Amino acid sequence: HKENSLEIEISIALEDQEGDQIKIKRIFPPANNFSSRDNNIGQIFSSSIFYVNDEKTEYNRLEQILDFKNIYSLFNLLNYVEQDENTYFLKENPKDRYATLESLLGGEEERQLLIKLNKVKSQINSKKSVYNSEIEQLQKNNLATISESASEVTFNRLIKAKDLNWDKEEIKNTDSDIHQQYLIELDKVNYLVLHKESIENVVNNQKISFFLNTDSIHIFIKYYWGVTNFEIIKTEYDRRVAIDTTIQRNTNIVELIEKLDYRKLNDEREAEFIFQKNDLSEYSASYKTSLNTILSMEENLSIDNRVLSELREKREQLLQINSQHRTIIKINDSECPTCGYDWGTYEELIKHIEETTLKIFKSYLDSNNEYERIKKRIKFQSVRRSLLGWECWRTRCFLQ
Repeated sequence: HKENSLEIEISIALEDQEGDQIKIKRIFPPANNFSSRDNNIGQIFSSSIFYVNDEKTEYNRLEQILDFKNIYSLFNLLNYVEQDENTYFLKENPKDRYATLESLLGGEEERQLLIKLNKVKSQINSKKSVYNSEIEQLQKNNLATISESASEVTFNRLIKAKDLNWDKEEIKNTDSDIHQQYLIELDKVNYLVLHKESIENVVNNQKISFFLNTDSIHIFIKYYWGVTNFEIIKTEYDRRVAIDTTIQRNTNIVELIEKLDYRKLNDEREAEFIFQKNDLSEYSASYKTSLNTILSMEENLSIDNRVLSELREKREQLLQINSQHRTIIKINDSECPTCGYDWGTYEELIKHIEETTLKIFKSYLDSNNEYERIKKRIKFQSVRRSLLGWECWRTRCFLQ
């Protein structure tokens, strides 16, 4: 109010459902010697006196009575919002203001997590900077080494008999322990290379000891012919294995032909084996065309058969229901149960139903006859005889 010589009293009386009352008030002293800035509620708040039921007290007493915590921070927030663009807050320190808001809005835990996250982020960035510097330095050293040694570097495997992870042109590894293991293995290889002559002597001594201490020399002399002709025997064995493999494939294909398994016979791998491995290219075009036609007709016939079979079953069910419930269905025996046409006699009705059935299935029977005709046209027997001819050829080879 405008009377600076008078106290300012702000009060409120509360009553609960049981009729208990509580009176809360705050008294601000007169402002005779205060400037206009000091009239700000935030400035004079600290000099005011708080009463509960006319008893001078603090906020914690009111919090106990109302069972409402953090009332002081709530006042801070309301005062902060009330002043709008005037950002002066009861707490002069910005950190204290933010802490009050965080505590009031339930963000204290998130703020602590943010502090930890920023700390970890800072540590990661610091490590990243160190590693990047080391990588850049290594790259510079590598470039310097390459420039000093030669203008072009060619990679050659150190050990060609075995595939080793560290013996590659590009090694994709970021584990320091594995890298250290690679270095240890390289040291072992280097040791072996330096002592190559000694290792050769040890190996030779082992071979000599083996021959001296066993009957290997006698066995060698006894089977000398087998040793000298080993390559011939091995070549013959490999050839027979290849022939047996071809015959087994041929036998499997012959079984597919006898079972009329057109879908497996149309497989690209089977077709390639038949025509390329068995020199039957003259049958290739007609074979593939006929197989594709047969498979297409099989699929169409299967669909047609399902539809027509279902139609036939429905017709038979209709006639059966019509016969079983003659007392309910008020039509004559000679009348059609579907269209109601009167054929004169029951026998004439059945005759026309059978004729209609034949008409319905005529297209299916025609397609099926065409399907059987194409099946006979394909030259399976020629292919079969050629495939079986391999068995006779193998027998002649083995008898020679």
